Amino acid sequence: MLLTEDTILQNRYRIDGLLARGGMGAIYRAFDTNLNIPVAVKENFFDTPEAVAQFKQEALILARLKHPNLPRVIHHFTSQHPQSGERRQYLVMDFIEGQDLWEVVQQRGRPLEEAEALKVILQICQAVSYLHQQKPPIIHRDIKPQNIKITPHGEAVLVDFGIAKQVTGDSSRTHLGARGVTPGYSSPEQYTRKGTTPASDIYSLGATLFAILTGQRPPDSMSLLLDRASLPPPHTLNPRLSAQVSQAILHAMALEPARRPPSVEAWQKELAQILSSQTPEPEAEDDDTLFITSATRPGERTIAEPEEAPAFWLVDASGLGHPVGGKTLTIGRHSECDIVLHDLSVSRIHAHLRLESGRCMVQDSGSANGTFINGKRLGPDWYPLQPGDTLAIGTARFYLTTTRPARVATPSSAVQARSRVLPGTQPAPRKQPSTRRRGGWIGLAVLLVILLAGAAGVYVLLQNRGTISQQPTPTIRPATPTASAAGAAGGTAPT
Repeated sequence: MLLTEDTILQNRYRIDGLLARGGMGAIYRAFDTNLNIPVAVKENFFDTPEAVAQFKQEALILARLKHPNLPRVIHHFTSQHPQSGERRQYLVMDFIEGQDLWEVVQQRGRPLEEAEALKVILQICQAVSYLHQQKPPIIHRDIKPQNIKITPHGEAVLVDFGIAKQVTGDSSRTHLGARGVTPGYSSPEQYTRKGTTPASDIYSLGATLFAILTGQRPPDSMSLLLDRASLPPPHTLNPRLSAQVSQAILHAMALEPARRPPSVEAWQKELAQILSSQTPEPEAEDDDTLFITSATRPGERTIAEPEEAPAFWLVDASGLGHPVGGKTLTIGRHSECDIVLHDLSVSRIHAHLRLESGRCMVQDSGSANGTFINGKRLGPDWYPLQPGDTLAIGTARFYLTTTRPARVATPSSAVQARSRVLPGTQPAPRKQPSTRRRGGWIGLAVLLVILLAGAAGVYVLLQNRGTISQQPTPTIRPATPTASAAGAAGGTAPT
């Protein structure tokens, strides 16, 4: 019986829906109400000692892994099923958004382009190489396109460690036998009791690359071993493939483990050389580039390697390595940073890395959303970043290694020729006097003088009118009458 939506586990995880269901269990999309983040909850249907041990083994393996191309385990617990009442095991992991690699191929209706597929497999090679370098080494044993998730940011994540094992002196640890195989992707030794080795994962990596470049599942390895089928060179199924990548796939899928590449790292370098030798072709502007993007996005710049060999490499999710050597590296959204992240949750100058007494040190530069090492937010001080640690900045994930990755950031002449001054370190330019502004003040002064002169004229005029009105009015006396006038009046004129 499956968990229903809105079921609460451990008073913390709310089930939001079913993601996948298999014979052994189910995976749900859920929400962690404590951390306010989406998570994936894996449920084990069986309570046999073998199934319980296998499920716990997966939890223990994932709990100690720190790599950007691997999921992170959050919680492992046993709880009573709310509907059936049975005791079941649960594993809570990071929710990896996106499609699996085979879904991408099916949605397109055709194989991936060679360069695109190589970039994805190179990321997975980084993760598998990291697994094989653990002490004791971890063998995944179920690498296939369906177990590789492609995030919207173009990151490839290897999931499902249900049948992974740690290589120990006890051969009985390979306890699943033929039940732990996937036809077409599992090596011949996984069908037998001879035991699996890191070479088994190399076979599966080659088979995965075969599938996504041809659009076909490769023949089953036991059929090949018994001559019931033959393995066609991939370029005969897809003429667009180069002979070099076809040969690299056949090399990885050799039936005898000794004839395969000596390590995942060696095969990774082989693929990286093929990728670097290809002439880049203009990418078509269509919807086929679903989630898979180039390692260096448009507008991002690469940094120059120090002249001396770097002590550490900071590797991003695409497998591109950034050297950590003599100079302090800047990470942020600003175009002048050494590592540019086009992410609005990243500050313009987010963090710094430097080498100090043989250790890699990290400092958060007062960012808004914080810098995290293995999930722990850093304060304002410098903190050590150990090989294998995961550095999280915004949505980007990096891990530190002392091994030179197959793909490294290359020098850019444009970067070398340009000043490395960052915001806040360059003095503000001195403002030059503006001719236009000075001319405006002069015009205003002239207008003011005209207005004042006009006002003075009006004032003088008004004062003059007031003075005239206050002078005495002249008296007009009548003139002495003339003779004619007196006669007319009837009087005597004087003599």
